[in-house]
Amino acid sequence: TLRDSVGNMGGASAGLSATTPSSVDSIPPTPNPMTWSLEPTAGTDLLAVYEGFDYTAGGVIGGNGGIGFASDWATTKNSETAGDYLVDSAGLTFTDAFSNVLPVSGNSALRTTANGRSEVNRILSSATRSTLFADGSTMWFSVLHVRTTANEHSGFVIGSGTFDVFTGWELKEYTAGDEGFGFGSSNGQWVAAVGFDDVSGLTQVESSVDALTPRLLVGKIVWNADGTDDVLSLYNVTDLNSEPGTPIATISLDLNQANIDNVSIMANKA
Repeated sequence: TLRDSVGNMGGASAGLSATTPSSVDSIPPTPNPMTWSLEPTAGTDLLAVYEGFDYTAGGVIGGNGGIGFASDWATTKNSETAGDYLVDSAGLTFTDAFSNVLPVSGNSALRTTANGRSEVNRILSSATRSTLFADGSTMWFSVLHVRTTANEHSGFVIGSGTFDVFTGWELKEYTAGDEGFGFGSSNGQWVAAVGFDDVSGLTQVESSVDALTPRLLVGKIVWNADGTDDVLSLYNVTDLNSEPGTPIATISLDLNQANIDNVSIMANKA
């Protein structure tokens, strides 16, 4: 569940709720499993994007639940036998370094076979785009994430394109000329901040955080006007009772966020 971070001392939100006290902080939200919000301002009660994968367990992801989207999930595959992304009813759990447990609900997305190449993507609503991507604004996203094998390419990108599974199976295979920010990894077990621009393609800054353990990853994106770099700071939450400290990776790229319209997910193995 997503809420803004007004009054949020680092714990998870409960239900579709928010609080708006007289004072305002800038602590990012820590809900689950995939949420985005703006940095809070006085008097706001913003629910921007939420996806809990509350679909039929075991089925191919293709539903239209959640908040902030304009379409169903769509799958692109390089062959009919390529592995699909399924709804896993086990969901994901997270316990921080101090044994604090994040309350979770919903399911999770899981690619269960390494056959072929596939990705899933979903279009954001126009209201979401105008809210989250304005010049001079700051947005936050959080994702519960774990990888099931070390030697794979995987990615989560908020951007204008999708992963081109017909070209290849690597993280760099984002559609040419498209732009976005997110996280992923290239044939290794470490979490990396990733960015794509229309000039150089993939920029990747690898951290020392192991992706084979369930992680609550939080991203902060500062959007600036064209001609000035936009900045992604990626955090690995280790204490649910305090705000994130030093980012594990940071990327600065001059993106045209007016073209960003979707979220895409890729994993080239199970």
